Amino acid sequence: MLYETAARADELLLLDIPEVDMGNIHPIHLHRNTFEVTHIAGTPTAGLRKDMPMLGGYQEMAICVVTDQTGASLLHCHQQLHMDYGFMALLRVS
Repeated sequence: MLYETAARADELLLLDIPEVDMGNIHPIHLHRNTFEVTHIAGTPTAGLRKDMPMLGGYQEMAICVVTDQTGASLLHCHQQLHMDYGFMALLRVS
């Protein structure tokens, strides 16, 4: 199942990526955008702009995206097996 979320152009979108599974590393990627990691593993971060940060197992991450790219963008774990099991979402910006 592909999860979807919608946003308007030029908004500030805050997304929480929850704890997912048993100790695996998850390279998180959002197509067509860079984003700021605001919290990782409960630790606040400031100014950490990434294309693909690594999320450790049993950790959560919060990101901030400026929705300046209209259209659909895929947010996913860059490990193919994890995508096969549904670790992905579609961000639609209009």
